Order: sequence, then structure tokens, then C-alpha cells
Amino acid sequence: MSKDATATGGGRERGGGNATQASMLSNEELANIETLTNAQLRTRANQLQREIQQLKNEERSRMNELQRLKKEVEDDKKRVKDNNKLPYLVASVSEILDMDDEDDEVEELDVGRRKSKRKQKSAIIKTSNRHTVFLPVVGLVDENK
Repeated sequence: MSKDATATGGGRERGGGNATQASMLSNEELANIETLTNAQLRTRANQLQREIQQLKNEERSRMNELQRLKKEVEDDKKRVKDNNKLPYLVASVSEILDMDDEDDEVEELDVGRRKSKRKQKSAIIKTSNRHTVFLPVVGLVDENK
């Protein structure tokens, strides 16, 4: 192998360059390469090979890290989806109130009849998420129980 073939990137056995790769080097770089001995050229080639290997290893580790992070994000999204269900709201009755609203007694219907006088029960409840709520109408729950 000639000095020129080594200077332009090596021979064919190393996947070396051709005339187009040699033309990418400036005249100053070519002159610089021509002044080096074969041992110096081999040393530089070995340094470049080590640097290439280092960069490939770094790329591989970054790709592995990226895959790990993607899997972690996917797992976190699944966990959020699973835990996004609303909890059951549990409440305990703290007070039951008898509401006698005098306004209801006086109010008349459109036909001129008075509303039937009824006692309405209300409740105050405490929920499991630490809220105290006033319910003006007890609703479906039997107020006697």
C-alpha cells in the first residue's frame, strides 16, 4: 500500500476512501498528512478507531436509556389510568334537623289552594374527604333511621 492510499483514509481492506473523499480534504490537510510517517499515521488511525468505538458505545447506551425511559413513561401512564378512578364517597350523618319554614305555609299555589303543611327534615353529614355538607332534603334515606 502506498503512502497516498494510507493518507487518504486507508486501503480497501479497511473500507477506505476514494478520490472523492480525498478531495474533501484541504490542501493544507493533505500537505500535513504527507509529512507524517507511517507510524504516526497508524497512531492517528488507531486514535480515530478508538474515538469511533467510544462514540458508538455512547450512542448505544443513550439508545438503551431512551428505551428504558419510554417504557417507564408507558408504565406511568398505565398506572395513572388505573388509579384515576374516583373513590366511593362515604358519609356519616352528624345531625338531623326539623325544618319548619313559615314561608312554605303562607305561599299559595296557582289555583288558590295553600300548600299542605309538611315538616321537612334536613341533615348535616360529614364525608370521608373531610367536608361537612348541609342537605336541605334528606332524599332517599329514611330520616327516622
